[in-house]
Amino acid sequence: MRAILLTVLLTLLSALPLMAGTSVYGTWTLDQSPVILVDNSFVPLGESLTIEAGVEVYFLDGLRLQVFGQINVYGSAENPVIFGVMNQGDTWEGISIIGPGEGLTNTFQHTQILDTRIGLAASESILDFEYCIVKSSYYALLLENESLAHVYNSLLGVTSLVSEAKAVYVLNSYLDVQETDISLEIPFYTDSAAGGALHFFLSGGVVESCHVSSISRTGADGIRLQNCLNSVSISRTSIHVSRSGGLADRRSAGIYASQSDLMPLDRVSIHTDIDAGVVYGLYVTQGADVDVVNSIFSSTSPIPGTIRYAAYIDPHSNNSSIDFAYVCVDEMNIANDTPYFGMEEETMVLSNPRWVAPDQQDYHLLPDSPCIDAGSPFTEQDYDGSLPDLGAFVFIGTHVQGEIPELATAFDLTPAWPNPFNASTQFSVHLASSTHVSAQVQNILGRTVSVLTDRMYPAGVHRISWHSSLTTDLASGVYLLQVVAGDQVATQRLVLLK
Repeated sequence: MRAILLTVLLTLLSALPLMAGTSVYGTWTLDQSPVILVDNSFVPLGESLTIEAGVEVYFLDGLRLQVFGQINVYGSAENPVIFGVMNQGDTWEGISIIGPGEGLTNTFQHTQILDTRIGLAASESILDFEYCIVKSSYYALLLENESLAHVYNSLLGVTSLVSEAKAVYVLNSYLDVQETDISLEIPFYTDSAAGGALHFFLSGGVVESCHVSSISRTGADGIRLQNCLNSVSISRTSIHVSRSGGLADRRSAGIYASQSDLMPLDRVSIHTDIDAGVVYGLYVTQGADVDVVNSIFSSTSPIPGTIRYAAYIDPHSNNSSIDFAYVCVDEMNIANDTPYFGMEEETMVLSNPRWVAPDQQDYHLLPDSPCIDAGSPFTEQDYDGSLPDLGAFVFIGTHVQGEIPELATAFDLTPAWPNPFNASTQFSVHLASSTHVSAQVQNILGRTVSVLTDRMYPAGVHRISWHSSLTTDLASGVYLLQVVAGDQVATQRLVLLK
């Protein structure tokens, strides 16, 4: 394959801030790969850059790609698009999308953004980010200035030496993140404790079916929310917070909420592991009000001298509150001395939740877990019609330690739930063997309105969601879900109510 060498040149746009460098647009194809950038590059306003499957793009140390127009990256499961560095040990600055881009959506599918300081940054922009991997040293994803991002089935990871690092930082923007692994690791001591692996500030969003991990020496939260009002929803999500190093004056929290009333925390698993100091499953302050239901708070067996709270209200914040119902608590204190902490004791499970392998961050439930069918009868039931299981994962069969079960013996499509629905619905596909799965939604005229997935899946049970709010101009009515797995086809009716 021949290389395109984009040499240094000055353009008429070079006098504008952040736009000095090489103008790039058009289409980069596999025949042109690898593309080697030896200067800061930008996509001009009014232009677009399309990158096809299998293309590899390499940067020299310290360079960046800025997008003032539009970028669409169409990798595939077999041939992802890769952004990286020319020389091992170098770091490039990442991709910056700077609006306004005329309301255009910038798409990244099956993309790997590696060895960056800030993987992907967006300002006043719209992102659709699916089946992607980002590995960075400061931020993996930065959203600011009223950006809107949909992130699905991706991995966003940061390993850093500084306390300011975050895997995902959402600033005055909106993030809808589903089925995604978000991880922050700070393996060295820093001057101060870090913020959060996933940090919302003056922002809103949906965090659903994700795993958030925060591992540090000096302390970092899993999810941190500041000044977010009642605009963030967290559900079916597992959070792991680990701190080692013996600093007794530091604290960490699975979820930290300040001036941020949350929509109910529903079906959340929080696991903490520290060797000194204080850790909270949930910490609220400055007027934050949080209701918790169908969730699990568990800690590794306490080390003497450590302090562990499942939930805690800042004693200097008398306008904050927490309400617990249908919650499992293990090896953690339940309440602090405040009248603003409410707990329905008759609904509590005070026992080991019996996770499959918490040391491996696998928070599925074992068959003998006391959390199975222990949830609230006043919330949505599980897929099989039973009461909700506590925690992030519905129990679907016998588990082998450290492994997600592969129970399917034949292809099956479970009924979508809920149905009818308003904003989102979900269903499960059972596969007896590794198979390519395509799932799409069609209107009554047979036109495809949304492609939900189109890739290889291993054997097992896989949950897929349709978030209709991300597809514009959809009216209430009947839609058809079609799932093709190998040579098997299944369909069902979906009823959207707006």
